[in-house]
Amino acid sequence: MNNHKILKTSLCFIMILFTILSMTSCKKEKVVEKKFPEIVSELTSYTLEGTYITYFENGSKESNVLVYFMAPDHYRVELSGTLANEKQIMIKNNKGVFIILPSINKTFKITSDWPESTEQPYLLHSLSKDVLNNQDLMTKTENGEIILEFKTKFFNNIEPMKEKIIFDYKTKLPKDVFIYRSNDTLLNHVNIKRIEKNPKLDSNLFVVDNTITSSRLDYIDSPIEFDRSITYPTFCPTNTTLAQEIILGDELDKRAVMKFSGDNPFTLLENYVKETESLKSEYFTGDIYTMAGSFALVANNTLKFYDNGIEYTIASSTLPLEDMIMIAQSLVESDIK
Repeated sequence: MNNHKILKTSLCFIMILFTILSMTSCKKEKVVEKKFPEIVSELTSYTLEGTYITYFENGSKESNVLVYFMAPDHYRVELSGTLANEKQIMIKNNKGVFIILPSINKTFKITSDWPESTEQPYLLHSLSKDVLNNQDLMTKTENGEIILEFKTKFFNNIEPMKEKIIFDYKTKLPKDVFIYRSNDTLLNHVNIKRIEKNPKLDSNLFVVDNTITSSRLDYIDSPIEFDRSITYPTFCPTNTTLAQEIILGDELDKRAVMKFSGDNPFTLLENYVKETESLKSEYFTGDIYTMAGSFALVANNTLKFYDNGIEYTIASSTLPLEDMIMIAQSLVESDIK
């Protein structure tokens, strides 16, 4: 009888201890949902370094991402290739949003409400908004990390997605962000290597003219010799195929026009871009979608982006934006075969 009582008492103690530990763990996990947005709201500035990987049908494309933020709403985002010295820079300041392509000496002035227009997995304020705006968060702790999973929306709210953020247990700051398509295939992964809170930043970082001048120095003496070729999308919408193509020019100056016909017809333009001594500027109204290594401009049934010295334009009056983005991603040469 005594042994039975002892066993029963021990089992009760174990159950109580397990319950307490479980409740404590849940409370610690819940702290991230409140603590992380609180940390972000108190930031006057930050820098973030990491890698941005976009996955597509036949491989993936990786770039380095560097973010500068200065309150209240100044941003500088740099994308640079891991295999080439090509860099694209986005700046948001009180004059608007700008994209700078120093390797070809070109800039865009963008009329856009970026970054509010869509979630940006490399911006802390965007991640904080995701956490605050989702009521159905799934939380768990694994290997000293806290993981949040929730449903979100793809670029421009065109497709439901799943987002997973892995937080450092001690700092309550994100380490990895994964974006999954509705069929659970991985679309984007941001691996955050370093976050510095409230550094003293030079305001010149957010001045477009200064950035154009300083970033061009890397290319004036050592211009990039692009290894370019006309490429074909490895992704095409169902029942849509290449019907006609025209390729003009030589190895240094090519232009291709491809017409795809079928259930979802579209036109693809590829144009070799030359570096120019005088700065070229262009105005654009629309949204900005980030692929690894490139900022894509989206508006008026078109998607335009620059990669490896080639200007790509996809145009269609019927093609869904989701398919345009998939086509664009499939055109980018894979860094990982």
